Amino acid sequence: GDGGVYLVGHSRGGKISMLQATSDPRVRAACLIDPVDNTVYAPLGEGYPSAVAAMRESAHPGGQGVPPLVVIGGRYGGDCAPTGSNYLEFLKQSSRDSWGVEVRAGHFQFLDNASFVQRAVCQEGTADDAQVRAVSKALMVAHAETVFRGVPRQLALRKTLAALERSCGES
Repeated sequence: GDGGVYLVGHSRGGKISMLQATSDPRVRAACLIDPVDNTVYAPLGEGYPSAVAAMRESAHPGGQGVPPLVVIGGRYGGDCAPTGSNYLEFLKQSSRDSWGVEVRAGHFQFLDNASFVQRAVCQEGTADDAQVRAVSKALMVAHAETVFRGVPRQLALRKTLAALERSCGES
């Protein structure tokens, strides 16, 4: 049978992934990387629905429910991932079997190649960019293994931590 779909998205891509996850029964899980809901740049309104509201509505009886998530948030979101619209709002509406991780990163440190403008507009964190991406990728894979392969959460996290220590050192 169909194993289902695993969605991954950063910023508004995380928001779009969540909107899809709350309405599509094929979606079994998602990884939201520093997701951003509605902001002054994309206010709530026609064509700009709130993913956080969709999560809340989906949790009600008759709703599809919110699939298991791993939500990875950057501590230094600033104006690019503002309080009240950032990863913490997604975590508040997530299911009990979801994971939440905060890294010492700015919003665009999750990208392979952030532009000069992105770096100038958004605060950067104290974590190294390569390590931010390595941690994000490792958590995404560990989470998918728990959902799709039935690997126990603690085992998946132990394996992930060991792999990260080998590749990044113990910092």
